[in-house]
Amino acid sequence: MKEIMSEDYASIGQHIREARLRKGWSQQELAERADLSVPYISLVEGGRRHISLEALVQIASLLEISADFLLSDALPSAVRDLSPLGLLTNDCSAYEKQVIFDTALALKISLRQNNKTKS
Repeated sequence: MKEIMSEDYASIGQHIREARLRKGWSQQELAERADLSVPYISLVEGGRRHISLEALVQIASLLEISADFLLSDALPSAVRDLSPLGLLTNDCSAYEKQVIFDTALALKISLRQNNKTKS
């Protein structure tokens, strides 16, 4: 199993920062919602503090992103998603992956609402 390296924590922090900014939240707002300190959020986002598993799951939930999205750069290529959607996004940045995910989620919701009106 691959050990998580310092650069992986920096990547996790970058993903958290990007998702937080997409929500329009400050570090203070995320810290308050997650019941964490602002310095902790700042250090995690800067890759200078290793995030706990509990905090990672909590932050992912608050930011409405998956934990595997936060960990995506830390995963060895052998365990990356080989589904058609996974293959489509393998070369995308974290931001591009999140936009594709958000778009697919909105499309799924719209399709299901549309199906209800046709039934």
